[in-house]
Amino acid sequence: MLLRFRWTNALFVGLIAVSVGMGIGLIAQERGLRQGSARAADKFDLVVSAPGSEMTILLASVFLQPSDVPLLDGETYDRIARTETVEIAAPLAYGDSYNGAPVVGTIADFVTYLSDDRIEGRRWQAHDEAVVGARVDLAVGDSFTPAHGHGATAEEDAHDHSHFEVVGRLALTGTPWDRAI
Repeated sequence: MLLRFRWTNALFVGLIAVSVGMGIGLIAQERGLRQGSARAADKFDLVVSAPGSEMTILLASVFLQPSDVPLLDGETYDRIARTETVEIAAPLAYGDSYNGAPVVGTIADFVTYLSDDRIEGRRWQAHDEAVVGARVDLAVGDSFTPAHGHGATAEEDAHDHSHFEVVGRLALTGTPWDRAI
């Protein structure tokens, strides 16, 4: 029977091999996605935001997905930051990008916290200085002008007066913050 229907049998063996390979591939991708997500969220013990979608703020703050999220008012942030059990309270502001890399406004201590103080160069000391992630195509000493927005709808000329100088570069973390400014 095997010799008589060798092409049919070979086809069945091939289909079984393909299905087993696809199963192994899916399991490996799922494991990688789970580990990558856990690594990305590792530094974010608690995310506090203004009222809105919890999923949207999680995707924006941990995974740097562009979104329109409201900001906390200063009084609420100050109350959280002054709580003695809070190790670090870092405000995050989004809205600009440079060559696809999100530009995030925050405090300098947050950069130290994210990178475990592994920074080539230094942290910023002025409003026109920036630290870039390990996968951003800018070097220490380069300057750039951010676009307002993200992707195809970003307004390239919206910040003509804003030039930033790169003064530091984070070590590779394996998180979405590797591609952030």
